[in-house]
Amino acid sequence: MALEQATGRTLNDLLTEGVIRPLGLERTTLPPVDLTSPQLRGYHLPEDRSAPVDVSDDLLGFGNGAPYGVLTTADELSTTLVALMQGRLVPQQQVDEMIKISPVALASGYHDGLGLET
Repeated sequence: MALEQATGRTLNDLLTEGVIRPLGLERTTLPPVDLTSPQLRGYHLPEDRSAPVDVSDDLLGFGNGAPYGVLTTADELSTTLVALMQGRLVPQQQVDEMIKISPVALASGYHDGLGLET
């Protein structure tokens, strides 16, 4: 992963020191290395209403940027997003860039900045 190569630190350490600890999160983590863990089960419900498909070992398929994604609760996700938008996780200038809509994006019909839709 690019972050690990750039910093020489693990993603878990970066997440813990940059987000989890400063925000006092208690139920946010990266999944265990063993993705076959019976505690982590996820299912896709097909549109044709056929049997659910176990996608537990395909957490990247949920659209997460990091391999296997970040596991959290709705409350802690909300806490993290509020802290991000308030400039408590990154400098406010970076937040402003995340939400600034580029002319190219706008011309293409998109209304998002660097990953955050407004």
